[in-house]
Amino acid sequence: MTIAICDDEKKECERIKEKVDNIPRLKRMNYTVNVYEPDEFANRVSLLEGIPEENSESFLTDEPDRPDLVIMDIEFLGKDYDGIDLIKRLNKVSRNTQIIYLTHILEFAPEVYDTDHCYFVMKNNMDIMLEKAFDKALDIYTAVQKQRPLEIMCEGHKMFVLQTDIRYIEKLQRQTVIHTDSSSFACYDSITSMCRKLSDNIIRCHGGYLVNLSHITYMGGDKIVLDVPDTEIPIGKTYKEQTKQAYLKYWMKRM
Repeated sequence: MTIAICDDEKKECERIKEKVDNIPRLKRMNYTVNVYEPDEFANRVSLLEGIPEENSESFLTDEPDRPDLVIMDIEFLGKDYDGIDLIKRLNKVSRNTQIIYLTHILEFAPEVYDTDHCYFVMKNNMDIMLEKAFDKALDIYTAVQKQRPLEIMCEGHKMFVLQTDIRYIEKLQRQTVIHTDSSSFACYDSITSMCRKLSDNIIRCHGGYLVNLSHITYMGGDKIVLDVPDTEIPIGKTYKEQTKQAYLKYWMKRM
């Protein structure tokens, strides 16, 4: 998951990033945070505006991912535009990007409803409300990701694999093998790069394995059993706690 923070005060950006890095749910995901000044963000939106939406694989030409979530300040001192103007532009070319407005000024609240966004947070309530805003944004992000097929190169051909069909993914020597309901596909994408493309229903439980939570029938201290005959997946020590928490949360949502 790629997160962008846009604010005209450097210290504020650092404070927001620190808060983001301490959100418990986000800690269980693979994510990156990029910080932008308003002019830089505006220029980068302009890059995306120059690319037909069906070809917009990245938010920026020099970065692998465009943002899945933007935390946007609204008022920029000395600018003839504000954060709402930037989001109006971004909405047109990046429809699945979730927006959280973060501002000092309550008077802007009615204006944000001219844009697609998921939350409005006052900076003086950030300690309490930012995590709630992320919960909503991540729920939407997960729902979108579940519908988005995984694109891979397999034997020189581009393929699309539905995420709901994936049971688990494993690293075998130099290749990464994706096991689905009906078949298996080998590619050269790294496990880490795949994590950035997948919904949080498919988690990393080991250095060499990703597993789809919906296909787990048993989870022990050091292994996972899937609903595939004779298929056990190891749980790495580094990933033990986050795997347990992700599995518990998955079932709590279904109770």
